[in-house]
Amino acid sequence: MDMRKHIEDRAGLALTYADDGAYFSAGRVLRELAAEVEAHARGYHALLTGNRYAEEDCPGHVASRDDNTVCGRCGVEIAALRPDDPCDPINLAGSGPVPIEPKEG
Repeated sequence: MDMRKHIEDRAGLALTYADDGAYFSAGRVLRELAAEVEAHARGYHALLTGNRYAEEDCPGHVASRDDNTVCGRCGVEIAALRPDDPCDPINLAGSGPVPIEPKEG
C-alpha cells in the first residue's frame, strides 16, 4: 500500500474516533501511525543513503570500512569529532575521553 494513502486512511479513522468522543482510541491510532511512518522513513533513509541509521539515532559513530573519515552507521563526518591528541586515552565503555588511572594492589 502507498504510504500516503495509508496515512490518509489512518488519520481518517482517528478523526472518526475523535468525532465520536473516543479520544483515547484516536490517540492510539495516531501513535501507531506515527511509529509506522517513522519506520518507513528510516527504511527509506537507509535505502537512499546506504546507512542503517539517521544521524540523530546513531548508537555510536564507527568509522566506515571504505572511508575512515565518515561513520559507517549513519554517514556523518567523524574526523572533526576525534580528539586532537591521538594518544588521548579513551574509555572503551563509551563515555568519552577520560584519564585512565592505574589501580593499586
